[in-house]
Amino acid sequence: MKIFLHFWEALLLLLLVILPHTKAVCHDNNQTLCGNIIIPYPFSLSPDCARSKDLVLSCNQTFNPPKLSFKSTITTGGKIYDHDTEVSNITLEQGLLHAKTPVLLFNFSAFKFNDTTPLLYWTFTLPIDGPYTISQTDNMLTAVGCGTAASLTDADDNYLAMCMPMCSSAKFITGSCNGVGCCQSSIPPGLRSYTLKAQLLYHSNFTNFTHIFLVEKDKFTFNSLDMDPNSDVDECQKKDVCARGQYCINMQGNFSCEFYDRKGGSHNQVVLAGVGASFGLLVLLALLALLHRKWKARNLEKTKRRNYQCNHGLLLEKLISLDEGGVSDQGFMVFPLTEIEKATNNFDATRILGNGGHATVYKGLLSDKRVVAIKKSKLINPQEIKEFINEVFILSRIRHRNVVKLLGCCLETEVPLLVYEFIPNGTLAEHLHIRQRPSSLSWDDRLRIAFETARALAHLHCDASISVFHRDVKSSNILLDSNFTAKVSDFGASRSIPLHESATAGLSTVAQGTFGYLDPEHFHTGQLTQKSDVYSFGVILAELLTGETPISQSRTGGQANLGTYFVSATKENRIFEIVEPHIVNNNTRKDIEAVAILAETCLKMQGVERPTMKEVEIALMSLRWSKKQHQHQHQHPWNSSEKNEEIKLLFSQDYPQSSSGFNDHYDSTGKNSMETQLLPSSMEYAR
Repeated sequence: MKIFLHFWEALLLLLLVILPHTKAVCHDNNQTLCGNIIIPYPFSLSPDCARSKDLVLSCNQTFNPPKLSFKSTITTGGKIYDHDTEVSNITLEQGLLHAKTPVLLFNFSAFKFNDTTPLLYWTFTLPIDGPYTISQTDNMLTAVGCGTAASLTDADDNYLAMCMPMCSSAKFITGSCNGVGCCQSSIPPGLRSYTLKAQLLYHSNFTNFTHIFLVEKDKFTFNSLDMDPNSDVDECQKKDVCARGQYCINMQGNFSCEFYDRKGGSHNQVVLAGVGASFGLLVLLALLALLHRKWKARNLEKTKRRNYQCNHGLLLEKLISLDEGGVSDQGFMVFPLTEIEKATNNFDATRILGNGGHATVYKGLLSDKRVVAIKKSKLINPQEIKEFINEVFILSRIRHRNVVKLLGCCLETEVPLLVYEFIPNGTLAEHLHIRQRPSSLSWDDRLRIAFETARALAHLHCDASISVFHRDVKSSNILLDSNFTAKVSDFGASRSIPLHESATAGLSTVAQGTFGYLDPEHFHTGQLTQKSDVYSFGVILAELLTGETPISQSRTGGQANLGTYFVSATKENRIFEIVEPHIVNNNTRKDIEAVAILAETCLKMQGVERPTMKEVEIALMSLRWSKKQHQHQHQHPWNSSEKNEEIKLLFSQDYPQSSSGFNDHYDSTGKNSMETQLLPSSMEYAR
């Protein structure tokens, strides 16, 4: 059969938390051995000899030698399957248990890449109440393949680790997992459950397979044969591939274990038993569902009160009462569940505005006739509820014309609901990429939307009492109202940082964001700064100029990423080859050049070389002001007093200076007249 690795399982180590306990008296040697593996106390094969039921292991005697294991689960395709995790060794002195977990295999040869990126994933879960956690210091996320983003996420779909094996050349180095054909990434501590994901980025000429797994550090040796699709190994030549009573059948790309036919077919008996068990399980589930509905009807009010307390409703009430600015004066409300159910017609499917991986958004009509958008998250970590409430309070205080207003929340459900103002005209991404090609948005509209978005992000970073990093800035999170005014939305990944702390206060081990918009520096440092939002905004500027999507396989030559593609074109003076033709004319060419230079600066690989969002806002403001001044000069002459009043209006506030070298960059490069005349002048006015 064809394989691409020299093993079918990955080795990981599990950190054991063992407390002192009086050892039970057990004299049966069969309870301390499974094949050649010694089972030390507090583990045992017998519930009477183990310290607790969570430390009882199983020994499958149908294999030769017998296999030691404990129960775990694998979730895939929305279904949960029991899984026997094989144990290869127990080192009690070090508190380590060596176990084998299956490998995620992604065969993307059948996929045709389009705007919907193929994604494969499954979730491995240790016993919930067991003593096991996955050792951070002893294991690595490892991926072998080409053109695939390998990631490890938690139950909330937060990225915990990520790496992307690249294959720009065929020079694979045996024994080295250095990012070419093989990549590795550290994992966070305390994991009891994790999800492995494989996301296709581009098709490779070297292999159609990617393997993703957790493996013990320094135990995996990458071999260049792993990338050879013509390597052929017969798995059936290995000993004990199948259990007793089964035989191995070698197949192309796989193998199968089949039962021997024993007088009437024991295989058929197993199938019938499985069908009967499944039918009984369905009946049991139906009965449990009926009982659950009755219980829920009797205890609805009790459940709502309990949810309100668990969601720290009293804490939010206290925060509102202590707020000197008066959140209530700004219209923030804690809505009862009955109001939300009435507004959404009991969450009718016809009211759904959007359905993403993390939440579903419904359109609702409140009793006061206000049209709202109600966000219902699918999952949330109970340990983060208190932090969630604090962030809700902070975001509720943000009032800006270009930020979607958070009107209130509902805490009577298991997962809190958020109530936002309703924005009727869809997202910027829809207008650029979906509704009409090419987009009907004019250059003036695009420039205004860019400025309004920059103004909102600058306000979040600098002007609010608490600095907020958005962390998921993208065109699909920019809503357009009926006047096409931009509104920044979706703060599900945002974090608040007090203004007196440094810009690097947002240190994070969780990679958050969206492919195509992610700050490349974040992968290497793990730091979340204001400049991460600046990079994402640079991608949006590139979208506004080109109409291209952030990730597209139609861009060849290793430039599927829009940021890389745009910077390359700008440096090669090909900007007007990639800009949407219908927005280019004699009146817009200089504006387009200026915005392209600004986008290139935002897309710098190092955050220290990027401007702040406040500087970006000022640059776009200056560009729009100069454009309006030019139009007025053609319509009627300006007198000096009118011009001065306009300048005072546009630059009526003091802006903080950045250490990014943004001013110096635009003063020294001298790439074109707009660069030297327009952007430095905006900085001068800002001082």
